[in-house]
Amino acid sequence: MARNDPQTGPSPTDAWLGCPSDAAPITVVRASLVMIGGTHHVAILRELRCGDVVLAGGPVWSRSIEDEIEAADVFEGLGLVGDHLVYLAETALVLATSSVDDVVDEHLRNVAAEREKESAKAAEKAAKSEAKALRDRTIAVYFTGSDKKKLGVELRRGPHAPPFLKLTFGAEWERERFWDWLKWQEHRHEEMAIKVEEAGADEVGRELLYEMLTTEQAVKKRGLGAGGRRPLLFWRGDL
Repeated sequence: MARNDPQTGPSPTDAWLGCPSDAAPITVVRASLVMIGGTHHVAILRELRCGDVVLAGGPVWSRSIEDEIEAADVFEGLGLVGDHLVYLAETALVLATSSVDDVVDEHLRNVAAEREKESAKAAEKAAKSEAKALRDRTIAVYFTGSDKKKLGVELRRGPHAPPFLKLTFGAEWERERFWDWLKWQEHRHEEMAIKVEEAGADEVGRELLYEMLTTEQAVKKRGLGAGGRRPLLFWRGDL
């Protein structure tokens, strides 16, 4: 709804118009949507009002639309043009109906484009938020340390959370030997997290190292080991 500035000061005829002596009539421009005989009518109304009382005025532009959704879209679009609704009403008073239709449609297209842009921004924001939430609840493996004394493998729920499981190694090849096995255990991350809560990180760390050694022995027996310091280098997680 848009309004023109109220008239300055009540006149002697205000009471006759239906306004109290201490009030002044104002011009209100608003959009309306009504159904008449099964047809939806969208209109721009220009009214002289005193409070909730309509003193004079009526539609300055209208459009009859059969489709309910289309009519609702046009009505909503008119509601979103803001102060331009006054401009549309004034235009309707001086231009032919076809010209007003063109102006109204242009405004509705602009509103629709802006709504689409805002919708795209909202969808992008929601997607980023969901992606962040997914990262924050997903367990991943991180290598830590930059020298031989601090080489480690950590499991964290999200990139910024503290690790719930950490194993340290004395040499880089030892860590990579363990990684040759661990990288095929992604489907077990949640299981590992639960075991840490139940038995503690140290116990689970020992179990994982033992399982790695057992897997190495099984792969060697099948003649599929790579040999050397990293027997699971070419292993692909199958036994």
